[in-house]
Amino acid sequence: MNGDAYPCSTVDALDRHLAALADRIRRAGPRFPALVRAFRADIDLLLERRGWLRIAELPDAA
Repeated sequence: MNGDAYPCSTVDALDRHLAALADRIRRAGPRFPALVRAFRADIDLLLERRGWLRIAELPDAA
C-alpha cells in the first residue's frame, strides 16, 4: 500500500482500517488532493483484501 501497513487478518480489523481511512479523507478534504488519492488507493486495496477474506469465511462447497 502507500507506505502504511494495515495488519488485518479479520474482516472486523479491516473494516476498522477502512473507517480510519475514510475519516482521513474527510479531514484532508480538497486542500490535500494527493493525500486523498493515496488514501483512496489504500481503500481500493483493502476492499480487494476484504473480498478475499470474505471468500475464506465461506463454508467449503465440497
